[in-house]
Amino acid sequence: TDREMQWDDVISSELISELKAYIETILRQYNQVSYHNFEHAYHVIISANKLLDLILHDDETNRHHKTFGLKSDPLSHLALLFSALVHDVEHQGVPNRQLVLESDNLALLYNDQSVAEQRSLAIAFAELRKECYHNLRNVLFDDVEDYRRFRKTVIDLVLATDIASPERTQVVKSKWKEAFGDKKDLSEKRVNMQIIKSEGEVDPDDSLSETSTSITPESCEALEYIEVASRVTGSLSDDGMATTRRRHNFLSGSETNASSVANEAASPKGSILTPLPSHSTLKSRNRAVSSEDRLIGRGSRTRPSQAERGGTASTRRFSMPTSAFDIKKAHVRLGIRRSLDLTGEMIETYIATPARTAKADLIPSASEGSVDDIASDSDDADELKASVVLEQILKAADVSPSMQGWEQAEKWSGRLFFELVNSYAEGRGEDPRQGWFQNQITFMESYMLPLARRLQMMQVFGDEVGSMFGMRVEENRDRWLEQGMSVTQKWIVDSSASLRGDDTDTLQ
Repeated sequence: TDREMQWDDVISSELISELKAYIETILRQYNQVSYHNFEHAYHVIISANKLLDLILHDDETNRHHKTFGLKSDPLSHLALLFSALVHDVEHQGVPNRQLVLESDNLALLYNDQSVAEQRSLAIAFAELRKECYHNLRNVLFDDVEDYRRFRKTVIDLVLATDIASPERTQVVKSKWKEAFGDKKDLSEKRVNMQIIKSEGEVDPDDSLSETSTSITPESCEALEYIEVASRVTGSLSDDGMATTRRRHNFLSGSETNASSVANEAASPKGSILTPLPSHSTLKSRNRAVSSEDRLIGRGSRTRPSQAERGGTASTRRFSMPTSAFDIKKAHVRLGIRRSLDLTGEMIETYIATPARTAKADLIPSASEGSVDDIASDSDDADELKASVVLEQILKAADVSPSMQGWEQAEKWSGRLFFELVNSYAEGRGEDPRQGWFQNQITFMESYMLPLARRLQMMQVFGDEVGSMFGMRVEENRDRWLEQGMSVTQKWIVDSSASLRGDDTDTLQ
């Protein structure tokens, strides 16, 4: 920080009192429901803190693993633990989708989006802004920028715990792919899958087959011309499925070449595009400008002859831009990392910066370590990757019992079961007793195991620790396969007795 102060000067009795008061205020607002209660908050905080400690701690097994700047960013540590503390405050024990179906006041307030999570965030920050926490805020945040970064991190983390939201799940997945995915492979896979998806030949999530061919510059340019023209003029042709099939034949290596595919897509009766120029023709016109830029840049439209229109359909012809400005420089990739406003000004959301290098007199000599050893100790800061790491940590902490021992896994599965039974008894949701055994297997297979693999793939825990997450999930899954049916039947009997009024304490 900019303030040269020792901890003894900063941590006063008043500050401690404010910190305790805030934590107690938040914890008192956790409702007395079966699962999303005070004990759950405590469990998530402890789990998040342990996972963070595993990242920050150096030992012989993970000495050179990267943290993408997290080691030297205490504000992010605070944001993670703060998020764990507040992430389910005032949860009603009712799923978000039920609140939306009921048109609950909170659903109306938060536009049906991550209702419980947004409520928790609003409570947490409204409380923190109160004057009674003035000293606490001054110590935690040096300036407004620190607070803004802290607030953004907390919001992203807490919203990431809404795993039932398709939109939020997709955002988290997109951030993961942007940060840790192979962009070249993902880009090629995406293009190929878009082309053949409509024919139902493969599932979008499956890997490309070995017979798929790579995309050449010629094919990309031909496709760009077709795709951009379709966006400008509205449609390629009346038969979109046929056009997709022709493009698939082109990319899969059939006899049809780039020019013929493009011409076929652009020339049928009713089309509003002229035949696509060959790759050599496009290249010779302007090497500095891409085919997309030529199409959407400055150009004129000429009225075609009757023969060109085929007697009936009208056709638009685009001339290539002649501006000296290199349009390619104006084209940037928008998405998770960057966006722009209506003025065209770029907004960088996540920044990657080099790690601080050690002073010369602190660098070990050649006898003490190799250059590779020294370089491996660097920890370049990457805000996007650091953000994704924190999200995955909190998501794991939120469901950590499934990555811990069988006793914890069984206990918290039962807590959630009875919380949902209570909601059902109040007419606020579906009966969870139907299919609970199978649904828990699905949850571990479809959510927990992929989450465990991502924790390992980030490589922030080291190889040895990173591999343990998936192993523990598999152990609990296998144990559930053996004992889950009998456990579920017991819970169903207990809950049915309580619903009849035989035992009022069973669902607590």
